[in-house]
Amino acid sequence: MRRTGETILLAFLFVVGGILFMVSCDGDESPVEGGMVAPGMIVFESDRDSGNYEIYAVSDTGGQNTRLTFTPDEEDRPDISLDGSKIAFRVDSGNGYEIAVMDRDGSNYTYLTSNSYYDSDARWSPDGSKIAFVADSSGDNEIYTMDANGSNVVRVTTRVGTNDNDPSWSNDGQKLVFLSDPDGNPDIFTISINGTGLNRLTTTSESEGDPAWSRNGQLIAYALTDSITGDRQINTINAANGSNLTNLSNNLFSEEDPYWSPDGNWIAFRSNRDGNLEIYVMRANGADQTRITNDPGIDQVPSWGR
Repeated sequence: MRRTGETILLAFLFVVGGILFMVSCDGDESPVEGGMVAPGMIVFESDRDSGNYEIYAVSDTGGQNTRLTFTPDEEDRPDISLDGSKIAFRVDSGNGYEIAVMDRDGSNYTYLTSNSYYDSDARWSPDGSKIAFVADSSGDNEIYTMDANGSNVVRVTTRVGTNDNDPSWSNDGQKLVFLSDPDGNPDIFTISINGTGLNRLTTTSESEGDPAWSRNGQLIAYALTDSITGDRQINTINAANGSNLTNLSNNLFSEEDPYWSPDGNWIAFRSNRDGNLEIYVMRANGADQTRITNDPGIDQVPSWGR
């Protein structure tokens, strides 16, 4: 009888343990605050403390904001590498705009460019080996790439009389999406990093901005100006041909600066829906829109790394 009782007890524990194991392994996301995967870090620009734009960091679940730059220069347009180890950004020293990098805690602040031209819009490649950026050394704004240490600068776009801005990498690191204005109005294009295969995705009369290639390579998120209200909304289109336009933010406020989470399931963006510009996140389908920052200053241009 005792052996039978022990057998029943062991069988019971086995079944309960199996259920707990299945529950713990169910789903792709860790069940932390807001249903989001942790840890993760969002960096952004803000004028909250000094009047100049500085770079700040916050957990992707919200909470305490940490200031990372403290120079008299203005630092803005940050981009954190996918692994979360490095941040590239723009510096306005008063003598022109340059590209600099630093570690995720603000240490090892290093200039990558130092010239009399306009250098801006730095974006890390998915593997962290290269940075795409914009420079006007040719007379127009063009897209370039360089190695992570600032060497091996290569020009990608070469069209005279157009301005190319806001590059973002494809998930395989072989293409860039960017804005260009051959007709006077910014539209969305893609191009291989060797300068071939230019592909135009939008031809609207409205202004597009801030294109961001999704982590799975299928979608491009961007800000589109509403032709009636003049406000911007976060939309997605098919990365291959510009089809399937989908409004994600879908409200009467101004939403810009979309940036995909490292796992591709969320999008960070900035919004004025609460009276001033703050950082928000939402799921890739537009659901669960949640405010991450809360300050009277301007918080914008979010970037999301691990």
